[in-house]
Amino acid sequence: MHYDMIDGKPIFKEEFMALGPVNNSLYAIGSQLQGRGYFQDYGYEIQWSNEFALEGIALYDEGDYLIDQFLGVAFNADEQKVYDKSWASLRDNMLERQQAWILGTGDVEAEWDDYLAQLEEKGLNEILEVMQSAYDHQYGG
Repeated sequence: MHYDMIDGKPIFKEEFMALGPVNNSLYAIGSQLQGRGYFQDYGYEIQWSNEFALEGIALYDEGDYLIDQFLGVAFNADEQKVYDKSWASLRDNMLERQQAWILGTGDVEAEWDDYLAQLEEKGLNEILEVMQSAYDHQYGG
């Protein structure tokens, strides 16, 4: 075993921590796969964070910038159809424009109204409606 349970929390053993970067060691034993997202909190990373990282996370915590993770919504069948019909094209358009603006190959001010019109044409309002509907029936909004 690579950890001990201390006060109800898993604490990595010193010999495991000494193997090198903990995330690499976790990948090596199949605990986490690269390129995948996992639900977790910062608690397990504290064990190998340096003083600067710990000071930084304390600033976020003190400033009340840390918020509970939004886990998304579950669509009903009709909401899912609307989402599936429009979201991929809408997302691609947004990402392309963002990239152009960040790289300086576009002009946000000059293109903004046209950008919003294209999003509406591609179904932005319908996506927002089904997202709100799904949120309301899932979280009681």
